[in-house]
Amino acid sequence: MTCSGSLSVEERRRAEEAFAQERDCVIVATSTLELGIDVGDLDRVIQIGAPRSVAAFLQRIGRTGRRPGSVRNCLFLALDGDALLHAAGLLNLWQEGWVEAVVPPPEPRHIVAQQMLALRRACRTG
Repeated sequence: MTCSGSLSVEERRRAEEAFAQERDCVIVATSTLELGIDVGDLDRVIQIGAPRSVAAFLQRIGRTGRRPGSVRNCLFLALDGDALLHAAGLLNLWQEGWVEAVVPPPEPRHIVAQQMLALRRACRTG
């Protein structure tokens, strides 16, 4: 299944249902895909390189360990020394309980436009 951040509501629902019903499946995704589809309970997140922020790491690891008897599980594959240092620094900040402050954009017109388009799509298909 190929997915993108601009899925129709029907395609999104089908993908979410497929991920929820299947066992032992693998999802390969870009960082934008994670914002659009609920992939349900994951056993493990494997990421090339580390996320850019502690908050992004928390979002990824928060998708794992939800089922009874499972644990949170996230693996970073560092491709070079800089990536390894970045991952180590990120994990150190996480262990210390530090998370970036949320700073909303001053005039989020693009977010308003995106939400209006999503509502329009939902009204046409729902």
